[in-house]
Amino acid sequence: MHGTTVTSTVGPGLLTQSFGLSQSSTTAAVAVGVVIGGSILLAIWLATRRRVAGRLLGEASSKAEELSRDAARNAETLLKEAKIEAREEHLCARQEFEDESR
Repeated sequence: MHGTTVTSTVGPGLLTQSFGLSQSSTTAAVAVGVVIGGSILLAIWLATRRRVAGRLLGEASSKAEELSRDAARNAETLLKEAKIEAREEHLCARQEFEDESR
């Protein structure tokens, strides 16, 4: 048999021959397998997505707390600087008043 090739295909026909199943039973079995496999993949994808979302939410929460602390510190520093500047202006005005009143 020169020049002929033997091709082997795996498909519903092979399953029908191997297990003695009818064509419709084989198709149903393949469909059930696809549904089960898809369900498993969907469950894995959802679990992974939920875990990643939880991690990102935790990181965002930590960053928000850090920014809040920094803002409070900056506000406190600005308030102290404003008080010091007000005291200095008050002292300068008092000194100027005393100098003019003499």
